[in-house]
Amino acid sequence: MNSIGIVVNPAKPLTRKILPEVVEWLQKKNVHVLVLKERELSCIDPSLFISPEALNLKCDFVIAMGGDGTLLRAARYIKESSIPLIGVNLGSLGFLTEIVIDELYPSLEKILSGNYRIEERIVLSSTFPTGKTFYALNDIVLHMGTSGRIIGIEIEINGSPLAKFSADGLIISTPTGSTAYSLAAGGPILHHGVEAQILTPICPHTLGLRSMVFSIDEEISIRLVKGKGIFVVDGQITVEVNETFSFTVTKADYKILLVRATQRDFYEILRTKLNWGGI
Repeated sequence: MNSIGIVVNPAKPLTRKILPEVVEWLQKKNVHVLVLKERELSCIDPSLFISPEALNLKCDFVIAMGGDGTLLRAARYIKESSIPLIGVNLGSLGFLTEIVIDELYPSLEKILSGNYRIEERIVLSSTFPTGKTFYALNDIVLHMGTSGRIIGIEIEINGSPLAKFSADGLIISTPTGSTAYSLAAGGPILHHGVEAQILTPICPHTLGLRSMVFSIDEEISIRLVKGKGIFVVDGQITVEVNETFSFTVTKADYKILLVRATQRDFYEILRTKLNWGGI
């Protein structure tokens, strides 16, 4: 391993303390360190800064330091480059950012020595009629936004009509995103290895419509037939949309590679993060 890129959340209180320490530790291991440029980062040498585009070209691994949102942002930058992504949790919940502060340096030592495993995570591709495409590791959401007024939604699966309903919105989720917004809206939890996508309506105005699981190979078409709303990708990219707006969701032609260096498995994460172990 020659080069590691770091993407951080500068708003996290621990960032200004941990980031310089991590940079120094890696440099002592003869690893070339590059840090995604953020205006708020004055705690490190600015000569280390690189642009999002340079992550794909100059890094063998990328560390996302912050929370799950930081990891989702890093995944958007690296896209189909197949660069393994290391999640370091500086927050509280963190389903995706596996490594906590107490395990940071032992975990990095394992990774540098090649003692880690890779998890492949499905990515969804969402395409507008104009051809513009967005990619989501967690979810794609069509929501009523700040208007407070319900919207009308139509769904087709492989060109076959499925549902037409009024609701606050709709979530199309990957298995990775099944523990995020979809779960909060009543959707099921899927193991990350399941090749599927989840449709979860948000407060639908019908008792007969529930969250559904589809094969990842299905093409899902969504149309806004009433009202105005917002189109949201991984909680980070938002587009204001009007009536007749439509998009299709399919499996992306690449996956995100997450580095796992601890002994935690999916079920331990569920027990600890969702407090399934009891009080």
